[in-house]
Amino acid sequence: MLNLIFIIAVVLLALVFIVLTSRSKIFRVYEKYSTVRNTCGMDGEELSNYYMNKYKLYDMEFARTSRSIADCYVPSQKMLVLSDETVDHDSIATLAIVSHEFGHALQHNERYPLFIVTNALQRITRLTNALILPLFIAGIIMYWCNFHTYSIDMTCLIMSAVLLGFNILLKIMTIPLEVNASNRARHMLVDGELVTKKEMRAIRSLLSAAAMTYLAGLLDGIIITPNKIRGWFQKFKEM
Repeated sequence: MLNLIFIIAVVLLALVFIVLTSRSKIFRVYEKYSTVRNTCGMDGEELSNYYMNKYKLYDMEFARTSRSIADCYVPSQKMLVLSDETVDHDSIATLAIVSHEFGHALQHNERYPLFIVTNALQRITRLTNALILPLFIAGIIMYWCNFHTYSIDMTCLIMSAVLLGFNILLKIMTIPLEVNASNRARHMLVDGELVTKKEMRAIRSLLSAAAMTYLAGLLDGIIITPNKIRGWFQKFKEM
């Protein structure tokens, strides 16, 4: 029994280590290449206009955010959100970020099956994720109070576990979706002759570091990290 507990503890510590280090790695790699200018001379706005015209994505909207590394594609609005540093700078990091997000835009435009399914599941989990903690707390409280009538306590705990499992399934599906967007990004850059071989190595490094954050997102749904604990306590105070 002690050996089993030791193994579980080691595995959990390893998972926590992966979650924490992967997030710090993407910031380190981003900071490194956000100051290195690209050879094509395009900033985020110019590259976005180039892709929009090349792939005929004329109905796409654009928005800016002051948050760092908050670039994303919003399917519900067909909107590309780029951070100020991505829009205004002609760095290697800009090439990787904009191309990756346009990879998602192309998935949407082509109705890539995994994109459509994942997008639908994300809309569902925005509602169900809010129920995971309340159901868990309610189940624990009723169990401690010996409120076993109709097994309501176990029903709440099981529902909480099912919703958590549903969230983990979505995170698993997100990994190949993000990898596909990164593969598209590399092909788009090479096809447009926008990068040198040296720059492509840097972009692969950026996209690989980003891929680690997708894995961290999955592990974050399985283990309880310090950030998640703080978030739960904050939600509990607001209840």
